[in-house]
Amino acid sequence: MQVHIVIRFSMTLVLMAACLSLFAYELVLNAGEESAMSSGLNAQQWGTREVSTSLPAYPQQKNLMPVDIDAPHAGFKYFIDPESIQIGSDGLTSRLTMVIESRTGYQNILVERYHCNSREYKTLAYGTGKETFHERHAPVWENIEQRSGSGSDYRRDLITAYLCDGNGTALRKRDILRRVRFPQDIPENSGGF
Repeated sequence: MQVHIVIRFSMTLVLMAACLSLFAYELVLNAGEESAMSSGLNAQQWGTREVSTSLPAYPQQKNLMPVDIDAPHAGFKYFIDPESIQIGSDGLTSRLTMVIESRTGYQNILVERYHCNSREYKTLAYGTGKETFHERHAPVWENIEQRSGSGSDYRRDLITAYLCDGNGTALRKRDILRRVRFPQDIPENSGGF
């Protein structure tokens, strides 16, 4: 009987040692990501694993702002959550929560990042019926122009008229909100609709 106790105790110790080594590895990995972020390395310089940012709070209906989108899909209404707008420290990217509503009132809620210089986007997360976000695993940058006609034409209007200036730089949050409130005042040289 004592042999079984010794064997079980030894197996427990081995299992605990394995768990502790995995925990220590995760701490080292997270510390490496923290130092990469603080040293200003971008995702490509850091490696294939992009350092994730926190997601915004789930949007509240009362805060949504309608966005004038000149898309061929006139059956949809488009909204942004102004609280979710975040401009990247690189000055080239913007992140926001986009709400797309069908004629029947069904909503698709997406957290997306837009790259003004390369005219790309990636979907970071999407809303669930439980008013939470489901984060996408390893989202990739996609070219906005190549996705034209696929139901994602709103992205072209967003990046052209609302999020970016004509030189590939992200607008400041207050300028984005001003354009959303007053689309008739969007400069013609912005390339907007």
